[in-house]
Amino acid sequence: TPFVSMAMDFRSPVTPRHRLRCKVWPTKLGTKSITFRVEGVQNGQLCFDGSFTCVFTIADRFVSQPAPPDLRAVIEPLIRA
Repeated sequence: TPFVSMAMDFRSPVTPRHRLRCKVWPTKLGTKSITFRVEGVQNGQLCFDGSFTCVFTIADRFVSQPAPPDLRAVIEPLIRA
């Protein structure tokens, strides 16, 4: 699923000194797209947060398509603000 939108805010530097842990969860499931929230944390401190939106596509034709029903069934219960 290619990205169609990304927005990130950096809160503190990301360094090689500590392991970077990313939390990711879906926040919105549209007809043909899905939006994720991402938070990057190092050493207990929020380094960045962002919103990433991807669109479902038919890979060999690279055209958008509705979210497949089997994926929709898995994703919908996981959506949170």
